Amino acid sequence: MSKKKSLRVSHRYTRLKDSSLNIFGCSVVLAMTDNPAFPNPLVPLATLSAIQSDYAQKLAARSLGGRATTAAKTKARAVLTDALRRQGNYVQGAALNLEDLLSSGYSAASQNCSQTELVMPRILKVLNYGTGKLILRLTPIANARNYQVQIQIGDGAWQEAGICSQARRAVVANLTPGTMYNIRVRAVGGSTGYSNWSPVTSRISL
Repeated sequence: MSKKKSLRVSHRYTRLKDSSLNIFGCSVVLAMTDNPAFPNPLVPLATLSAIQSDYAQKLAARSLGGRATTAAKTKARAVLTDALRRQGNYVQGAALNLEDLLSSGYSAASQNCSQTELVMPRILKVLNYGTGKLILRLTPIANARNYQVQIQIGDGAWQEAGICSQARRAVVANLTPGTMYNIRVRAVGGSTGYSNWSPVTSRISL
């Protein structure tokens, strides 16, 4: 079997919590935009972006409570998950190598059953990406399936900011412009499940 044929897209994102799935969908849109490895996405990026935005709106409305908002969020999640699955199948077929696959924002299904303890990642750079969004560049960690991101304002509690599949392009979205955020990440996978948290980095969201 060739290396390309052995590549498989991981669909673990279907198990993510609502807020993390929303960030993952945003990450895929950003990663595939102007990506030369995937010139003809099965789901047009404008369509996927609209589906993700609709889910984000339904998710925000869900916080108000009520059966109707819960049902609307559940339906929007199913639509987003289906679109991401179809897009993932396209990525799997179009990717020529592992680097291509990972550049899409998806992670690869593990072909290696062995597990080792994960090394602590570090945040190499934090860049502003439009209003209320930051892109993190992390040290890649061998055997990490994903990277968990948390944010903090001042001395407040740490909050979940999403699960990202790429070390070089981890997107943190839905931030308040003009606010200083503390950011930390850890790798997910390996024999221990998680690495230690990275040193904290701070950045103002524009």
